[in-house]
Amino acid sequence: MQEKLNRLAPGVLLSASVAVIAMFLSSLIPGDIIGATVMALLVGMVLNPLFNKYEQFNKGVNYTAKMILRLGIILMGVNMNFSEVLDVGKYSLFVMIFTMGTAFGAGNLIGKLFGMNWKLTNLLSVSTAICGG
Repeated sequence: MQEKLNRLAPGVLLSASVAVIAMFLSSLIPGDIIGATVMALLVGMVLNPLFNKYEQFNKGVNYTAKMILRLGIILMGVNMNFSEVLDVGKYSLFVMIFTMGTAFGAGNLIGKLFGMNWKLTNLLSVSTAICGG
């Protein structure tokens, strides 16, 4: 167990650092135009070429991308229900569909541009659409 934690720790700490940096950078932009989720995606894309060559980060980053990100998406969805969306307004549903479609489409386009795995691209696009939208 300790050995597994030692293998995962560098990548998990790197992922957590990217999240903290993204929240900080997002707070610097007035009007909350770019949320922390989108900023984390951008910071991760910038840092990926720098850290991807170091093997000690791969297992922890993969664990974070697969397990922790999925858990976060599930927990975000647990507190959201359809009646709340309808209570906000009839037009909010159309805005939400447009925002999610745009985030999903742009995420997949950017993922193909950078040669990312389609599963990871879809996971990031959907999580950005839901959490960042």
